[in-house]
Amino acid sequence: MKALVAGALALAALLAPRPARACDCATPEPEAKAARAGLATVIHGRVLALRSATGGGYQVELFVVRAWKGATAGDVVTLPIDASSCGYFVVPGDELLIYAPATGPVRQCAGAATARVRWGADIDTDAAALGPPTSAVAPAAITGLTADVVIEGKVLRGDVSGRGWFELRTTRASRGALRRQTLRVISSSGTCAITPPRPGARVAVRAIRARDQLVVSACIPDTGVRPLGRPRP
Repeated sequence: MKALVAGALALAALLAPRPARACDCATPEPEAKAARAGLATVIHGRVLALRSATGGGYQVELFVVRAWKGATAGDVVTLPIDASSCGYFVVPGDELLIYAPATGPVRQCAGAATARVRWGADIDTDAAALGPPTSAVAPAAITGLTADVVIEGKVLRGDVSGRGWFELRTTRASRGALRRQTLRVISSSGTCAITPPRPGARVAVRAIRARDQLVVSACIPDTGVRPLGRPRP
């Protein structure tokens, strides 16, 4: 009887639906990645701006904080980033560790010539494995970006896991939006991240538009989220 039950459980485990995994790409260890001949640049940088690239994708302008290969800390470099479903989503204020090829955009799931982007705590993990950088500087605030959207509203919901975001219903719109709109605001990642306000909070928001998103960042002086009095029921 026990053998029959065990067999049934094993069969159920085999037949149970498994969650889909989008763009499952194996990547080698950081040291091997950096040493690969096709990779020209290995840097930790802060995203300053985004621009559309000819033929699709976009160009990312980064202030180099630490460099291991292909740049010097303090430089501002521009790299093409794949924007397909198997590419990367970045916005101004993000902090990234980028392994970039000599030619073509930074993309994942592209075979042996692929590069990659690391986020959050993974930056420090890779940096420790890479060893001391060839140069390093303190990151600077992002200048030259002005808020495209200036609004007030009530927060409906939000999430702090991964890239933080929140939705709000606008009660007042001074620039770039209308009253009674429901808008989603996302935060940049890393040390520039802004913690989403709690649901029910009344807030004033100054955000930039990047890749059709409203973005706030602690490293962009003209953006931010400010509380407005006490939450209403």
